[in-house]
Amino acid sequence: MGELFGMPFVVQCKNWKSQQIGPSIVRELIGALDPYPRSTIGIVVIPSKIRYNYRKNNWECGYTPGAYDTAMKSSCKIILTDISDIFLDLIRTILHQISKQIDFLTDRVNEYRFLSLKIDFLNLYYE
Repeated sequence: MGELFGMPFVVQCKNWKSQQIGPSIVRELIGALDPYPRSTIGIVVIPSKIRYNYRKNNWECGYTPGAYDTAMKSSCKIILTDISDIFLDLIRTILHQISKQIDFLTDRVNEYRFLSLKIDFLNLYYE
């Protein structure tokens, strides 16, 4: 558990070298986020998102498509990343969350201004 720029986050590290991270790991993290505030960001970190599988003789992603799908469909904010990108991905996600909050507040201020102008107009009209 940590906090950056006022945004809480929880990190789950997996040092799996021969197996991909599947949806069950993402679901575990989602369950672990339950007692935390709704704004808490969940992060799964692996050594590398791309790696060479010597058994299959090919390159593969460290996360399965099901893991990405589970993270995207979750009501929680989940980041699937690797060691080299964790800080950048966390900063990007926090900035996105802050920008959504700013947009929400801007909309409320604009609604207030519109209502205030409407009230001023009605007061002038009925004087």
